[in-house]
Amino acid sequence: MKRVAVVALLGVLALFAPTMATAKAASDPVYVNYEGDWAGYVTLNGASLNSREMTVDVTIQATKGRIPVNPLYFIAKAPDGTTYEYSWTGDSTLHSGELPAGQKTRGTVVLDVAGGPEPNQVIYEGPLGEQLASWTIRWKKAAPKTTPERSAPFGSTGS
Repeated sequence: MKRVAVVALLGVLALFAPTMATAKAASDPVYVNYEGDWAGYVTLNGASLNSREMTVDVTIQATKGRIPVNPLYFIAKAPDGTTYEYSWTGDSTLHSGELPAGQKTRGTVVLDVAGGPEPNQVIYEGPLGEQLASWTIRWKKAAPKTTPERSAPFGSTGS
């Protein structure tokens, strides 16, 4: 009886699990240059989306000066113009600081997308909000979770 209850509970939980989508971004880094003071490359390695958050995996490489690194410089945008910003409750791993020329860092940035249309663009901005790079996202929807059919133990039948 416990096994039937557990299987039934797992089936119900699967129905309420957030929708998940993933995207593999182009592997080409985008060159960014800020008023001749600093320059480097920003790469969007991939992204994932659920009903509340969008997580982007990024790499930043400095080639000139000291690039300011900050997860707040990344935003997402939906086709209707809705913008989404950094999630203060998410688990971002991209740390703020300055990256000297010749150095590279990689991390994730979590953006709050709750309650709005699905974003289709990631934008990297400079310290004063000017757009320095952007990527278009094409989502691959995850297959819905289903509970596998289980046979009754020992070949018996149950109801």
